[in-house]
Amino acid sequence: MDEVEDHIKALGNQDYRVRVSAAVALGKIADPRAIEPLILALGDEEPSVRVAVERALGNMGKPAVEPLILALRDEDWRMRAAVASTLGNIGKPAVEPLIHALWDKDWRVRARAAQTLGVIGDPRGVAPLTRLLGDEGRTVRREAAGALGKIGDPRAVESLTRLQGDKSVRVRVAADRALGKIMKE
Repeated sequence: MDEVEDHIKALGNQDYRVRVSAAVALGKIADPRAIEPLILALGDEEPSVRVAVERALGNMGKPAVEPLILALRDEDWRMRAAVASTLGNIGKPAVEPLIHALWDKDWRVRARAAQTLGVIGDPRGVAPLTRLLGDEGRTVRREAAGALGKIGDPRAVESLTRLQGDKSVRVRVAADRALGKIMKE
């Protein structure tokens, strides 16, 4: 066995610290053979393992995009949400799959995809995020508003202004903050 295979095997170790170390090492090595096992490890029960796996996959860059896009179709919303976060580490190549994730059946995935688009900051997300401001879920609306504030595109001003009348205080606050960020630029 070589070093990559050893670390892949360690992703299944009972000790979560060993799994974290294996994920970190695989992220540093960035060998494409580790992508599929790392994607499976996104479902790990231990949060620190999932965080290490997300970072490792983010270090893989473009080779990880296609397998992660496929993982966005997983039956488990937790996996789809984790993948949406992980795609943020990859950046601009992940924008289109994240835009598609904005229409996921689970509100938690939609919220995470919105949040991640804000982290990436690509203006391609403005129109779909603006449409998401009408989502039935207040957390989704809040995350979409926050993402639009991070992107800072003036095209979102009108929609964010309408959101200031939202029934949720948190959504109104997010809209106000987003407008403040956009107006400063």
